[in-house]
Amino acid sequence: MTLKQFLKEEWTNEKEFMHTEGKTPPICINPDNKDFAMFKTLPSHERGSQEAAENGEVRFLLDDKKKKVYIFPTDTRHAIIAQKLGLNYYKIFSGIAINKIMTGSSAFADFAHSRKEDLKEILSRDYSWADKYINITGSNYYNKLTKK
Repeated sequence: MTLKQFLKEEWTNEKEFMHTEGKTPPICINPDNKDFAMFKTLPSHERGSQEAAENGEVRFLLDDKKKKVYIFPTDTRHAIIAQKLGLNYYKIFSGIAINKIMTGSSAFADFAHSRKEDLKEILSRDYSWADKYINITGSNYYNKLTKK
């Protein structure tokens, strides 16, 4: 069973998880180029904004313990996906990527003010394992966060 099938069967009735038009959002695990390309060609109701999809923009979560990268459309909240995957949103790395390069993280902006210890702990880990999926450690955004 794929992750998408599992999520659809388990959470079909939960409105906060439902994607536009009541569909479960597409989620790819340890994505390859075909997965990123798929987000550009999904029907508009499954990919977030058209502009974001055409620009190759996705949201992502990194599960450092299992060495998994999850990508999903930009109109799906990180915290909801993390919860459904059994991950603690406040203890994992999350962000936005365009064309496989990390460009931002609304969570880290929030954490810098209200959850400084969580942010410090998250940024203390080595994420080079994830660079084969999304350029994290070489991105300007990550290097500003870690002051490298």
